[in-house]
Amino acid sequence: MIYKIISNKHLRIALVFLLIQQIIVASSTYFIARLAQSLTEDTISILYMVLFAVSLVAVYVPAYFCVTNTERAKYDAHKLYNDRFHTIFLGKTYLLSSDELQSTATTTLAQESNYTLETVIDSIFDISALVLNVLFNVLVIAWLCSRYYFCLHVCAFQTTHPKNGCQNRPAITAEFNHQTF
Repeated sequence: MIYKIISNKHLRIALVFLLIQQIIVASSTYFIARLAQSLTEDTISILYMVLFAVSLVAVYVPAYFCVTNTERAKYDAHKLYNDRFHTIFLGKTYLLSSDELQSTATTTLAQESNYTLETVIDSIFDISALVLNVLFNVLVIAWLCSRYYFCLHVCAFQTTHPKNGCQNRPAITAEFNHQTF
């Protein structure tokens, strides 16, 4: 039930904009690395400098939509929780006879549920941002170091995946060792 409350339309939209934001952040890593590479070759790549500057500014566009949709997701989650609470808890007439129980329940509804829902949604968003940031930046750095080894490791991961039964691992490892030494 809590999954249905938290996973609303606005949270999914916020996560899509988060994905776009993290792709832009990873591209800025790529652009600054290429700019640094051009500086080591005694040239300055104006293209990578401009792209890096644009990526630093462009990241705020999806960030704005992330924040607004996250706040909408919190509001929608709280509204849905309130509606379900009133339907389930207050719909039971035998619970209404106790004034103490009713006041405790409505206090919990007004205070703790709002804080809990906001904390859970913020945690989902922050953990997703962290994972996507690390994943995309590691992929960009691996791509920059060596495209061949990056592709080789991706192929090795795919063939050694448990669904594939790890059948092709020795052949890829032998090919990798042969080409590196």
